Amino acid sequence: MISQASIQFEHVSIYRGHWCIVRDFNRTLQRGTRVAITGPNGAGKTSLLRAIAGKLPVTQGHIRYFLNGSHEATDTLKPYQLGWVDFHGADLVLHHPDAFYQQRYYASQTHGWVKVSDLLQEYALQYLGIREDACDERLNLLCNHWHLFPSYLLERQVQQLSNGELKKLLILRALLSQPEILLLNAPFIGLDAASRKQLREMLQHIQAQGITVVMEVLPGETDDTFDDVIALQGREHDFSGRNTVFQTFSPSWQPPEGTPLFEMRDVQVQYGRQQILKHIHWQVNTGERWFICGQNGSGKSTLLSLITTDHPQAYAQQVYWMGKRRGSGETIWDIKRHQAYVSPEMHYYLRTRQNCLTWLTDQVKSHVSDSSLNSSIQQEALCYLQYWGLESYADQPVTQLSTGEQRLLLFIRALLIRPPLLILDEPCQGLDGMHRQRIRQMLESLSADPAFTLLYVTHDLQELPGCITHMLYLHKGEITYSGRYDPQLAERLFASQVIA
Repeated sequence: MISQASIQFEHVSIYRGHWCIVRDFNRTLQRGTRVAITGPNGAGKTSLLRAIAGKLPVTQGHIRYFLNGSHEATDTLKPYQLGWVDFHGADLVLHHPDAFYQQRYYASQTHGWVKVSDLLQEYALQYLGIREDACDERLNLLCNHWHLFPSYLLERQVQQLSNGELKKLLILRALLSQPEILLLNAPFIGLDAASRKQLREMLQHIQAQGITVVMEVLPGETDDTFDDVIALQGREHDFSGRNTVFQTFSPSWQPPEGTPLFEMRDVQVQYGRQQILKHIHWQVNTGERWFICGQNGSGKSTLLSLITTDHPQAYAQQVYWMGKRRGSGETIWDIKRHQAYVSPEMHYYLRTRQNCLTWLTDQVKSHVSDSSLNSSIQQEALCYLQYWGLESYADQPVTQLSTGEQRLLLFIRALLIRPPLLILDEPCQGLDGMHRQRIRQMLESLSADPAFTLLYVTHDLQELPGCITHMLYLHKGEITYSGRYDPQLAERLFASQVIA
């Protein structure tokens, strides 16, 4: 019945640049249902979701909304009628004009930071016109009656929240306006098994209130909890004949024989009374490929930040890079030029108007001292773009790529640098199964070089490349296992996360 409709698509077509990514789409979504928009990378999932939110114009056709149980359709939504959450750029620090990439590790630089409750109060008043007493009533309803967000977290500072807690906060903020439609852009991205389970339960509570929930998910994330699934096809990628043989990884610099690539001795990190890392002893040698795992909030990102020099406390700790202790005269650049790092946070800060090929070559040139290699860098960059089916984007702005394709671009950049240490923090986040498989294959191919050294972080054992040799498991800031990789042990540890 039309009175039960919530969103109706009539011959909708959407373009991104010169490409039509959604063509002549027709569908009616029912009120109070949970709907998945899924498909491969570049299929238009995010674009369709943004079009529903009114953030991207529809090139052809119409999107109509049926609100307040009305039989009459409208083409526009008032801000309070729709909740929008974009988890691809989920970190709230990006809304502060003074924010910078490493700021989460600088506990003393809290200018502009507020408690969670203060942030919600400010948002409610500034954007929704909701006064403090009314906001308190709604928070009480959402936290204590709907049980969507733990009340004790309202007193924490935003930068102290884990990834899973931050996502719940963003959903909570979107619900302050009491919307009829809630749009979620990749809600499960970057969450461990336990956090995904909690988020699914949260969404069930929301849907039970009669709110229509529409979310972008990867094909493997759909299950029987969804009432409707919109499967977009996108452009077909033919990867046959694209198995290009790349040059040997051959890092440009290696430590003296017998010297660890890096080492940590009794490393401890804390902010005030909150201890993040406790008595960390860890050594990584050239040619080892480590799997780093643990629940959200276990300290993985902080651990990596000590290696990449992004954390200021690294210089007060016994952290050694190629046999030399940090702070012994080297510059940050002396260390960073021998590392390549891919992380979700780097994607949040990917703000460039350059085209893809120019951006790649400029990024790699800054790591290479020999200017005569510039032309070969460009040729190899083109080779990688072709391998990933992105050659048609070479002269297109980076902003024209989908979210998943931008992630691939960051991965290509890291490989082009050919560092002694490659650090991949959830490199497959937001990528479909086909692209995950090709990343695994490429890393396994590169591991044929005995000098190839890798740190790999993921919450999904299925995406782990076969070249992994060692594993480190963190639990509440402590190492509970460090040694040779044991697949059966990894499965037991991941199963214990879900139970917890």
